[in-house]
Amino acid sequence: DGIRDLVRSRGLGDVYKRQQMESASENKEYDSARTLAMEARRTAERAIQEATSARTAAGNRAETVVASAVDALREARTALADARDVRGIRFDFRAAGNDLDAAADGIGAAQASLQNEQFSEAETTAENARSTISDVVRRLSNAVRAASGK
Repeated sequence: DGIRDLVRSRGLGDVYKRQQMESASENKEYDSARTLAMEARRTAERAIQEATSARTAAGNRAETVVASAVDALREARTALADARDVRGIRFDFRAAGNDLDAAADGIGAAQASLQNEQFSEAETTAENARSTISDVVRRLSNAVRAASGK
């Protein structure tokens, strides 16, 4: 879910600190070893906090994208229903309805991913659904405009 990417790698620094701590312990420099161990613990606690924050942010982003897709779908369905009353409109309502149904399925999948805490998948799936909805709305707007003679 990209969480590991958001948390800084501590790789070689951790190895060096661990070697220092082991050396201090082997040389019976217990105060130094304890200090290094406490530093390692603080570093680990910061990493946990950063990962938790990154996970929360990813969840919030995914929730926002899914919610906006739900709103866009509702608005698109309303616009599609209203467009049926436009005199002289030339538009494939069935195809648009099928596209919106596919977007609704995508939103359902995004919501399931969100529930399973697969935030990246939820966000991507909801964005794809939103893109499909936007395409339908664009086509519908063009058809209404053409029918209105504007």
